[in-house]
Amino acid sequence: MKVLIIDDEFLVRAGLKSMLEELSISSLQIIEAANGKEALQLLKKEQPDLVFIDIQMPKLNGLEVIQKTKESLPQTAWIILTGYAEFSYAHAALKLGIEDYLLKPVSIEELERAIDKRQMENAKYYIEQNIQFENELIRVINGLSSFQENTTNSALQESNFLCSVFFLDSHLEEKQITKTLQQFSHSLKLLSYDFIGKNANIAIFTLSTGELITVGAWNENKKQGKKSIEAYFANIQELLEAYRSNSFAITTIQSTQCHPIYEINMPVASILQLSPLRIIMGINRYWKSDAYANNHPNYYELCKSILTLKDYFKEKNYLLYMKVVGDLENYISSLTIDPILKSNIALFINSSMNCRLSAAESLDRWIHKLKEFGEEMLVSANQEKNQPDLIKLAISYIDENYMHNIGIGQIAELLQVTPNYLSTLFHKKTGTTFTKYITNTRILKAKELLLNPSKKVQEVAETVGYFSTRHFTKLFTEIVGCYPSEYRNQLKNNSLK
Repeated sequence: MKVLIIDDEFLVRAGLKSMLEELSISSLQIIEAANGKEALQLLKKEQPDLVFIDIQMPKLNGLEVIQKTKESLPQTAWIILTGYAEFSYAHAALKLGIEDYLLKPVSIEELERAIDKRQMENAKYYIEQNIQFENELIRVINGLSSFQENTTNSALQESNFLCSVFFLDSHLEEKQITKTLQQFSHSLKLLSYDFIGKNANIAIFTLSTGELITVGAWNENKKQGKKSIEAYFANIQELLEAYRSNSFAITTIQSTQCHPIYEINMPVASILQLSPLRIIMGINRYWKSDAYANNHPNYYELCKSILTLKDYFKEKNYLLYMKVVGDLENYISSLTIDPILKSNIALFINSSMNCRLSAAESLDRWIHKLKEFGEEMLVSANQEKNQPDLIKLAISYIDENYMHNIGIGQIAELLQVTPNYLSTLFHKKTGTTFTKYITNTRILKAKELLLNPSKKVQEVAETVGYFSTRHFTKLFTEIVGCYPSEYRNQLKNNSLK
């Protein structure tokens, strides 16, 4: 917290400073001004979180300082320092929107109460601002608004960004995985509250591909913001240790720094593309994306095949599972796999499928075990009956709620499965991605609404879930092949024939 003390009496400033230091306030920085003119310069330069200001001062009094600067510092809290003889001035300050004052001499108890109140108000304000930042960032990344039109949030416009994507690999039941993932996401949210502030924003949400992501943003000119975001990402590594196990692996890949906002999808896409390499790089670790770049290019297809094997195992699709085992046999025979890579591969397969491979065993023995595992899976699949069709349930929910800002994480939580599992299953069952399905559903409904000539295009866009008319028009044109207005004219002309 950055605090500015404005008072022409040295002893008052020194006393306040001493008491503030006794209160053990986190990241406390104290600045002093001896008169109103000096205060104006410091207020503009430092933009403090909290100001203690005396009423009666030379050059400019406290009320004049407040009048000149309060509007340009909306996030700064003000506390009037006043004596009984100056109480009428304190009432004048109330008209300027300054509600807090302390009577001189200030006691440490009164000061502590005032600080606690301000810290709570600041925390509430920054969390509310951060929610707005997170919602706008989600809309940008999920394609509900375009980068150019997102002008309402300066944090999106001016910030540098850093993100981490979490990849979960586990052989536990989906309900158990979902419960643990929700607990981790909640813990991550609580952790973020310690670092959100005037110069730092943090978003936590689920990508349309099902992975959990966290994004930190800070203004390049605000060093404290960068420190807060770096500290947040460092603390994530400690948090992960409480959730990792041999049966529940969370691998984190962190992006390089990016700026401006329209570049953020590039590092995210790069991380998703590189993510299969976690199998040979090592799961249950925290990696930076540049460590993955140009690493083991010859093993990329092998890693993708192992991920596909895991998916078919989860789906209990025996025929396709056994086909991939055959593909793996061919890959393995054509590659040189050193002991470290072999150990990492075994760790992944054991964590995600509970296949009990040993790094000490031969690769031929691995293939034999995987085939035996497939036979066991076939027996298990035949015993399962009356399982609910998750994709039918998901599609039903989308059809009823497409006009809202829904994501795969929200639907996965309702169905008690992980977003990543639902995303993979959705694509396999429908032949399209979750995001494309929602987009096509919205455009289909928009075509119906355009039949009504009284509805404006902007109104149609908002009705189906798009706040940006330009972005809606762009998507409509890509899918339908003409502008919404042209589509309406075509309908009108056809009806006249």
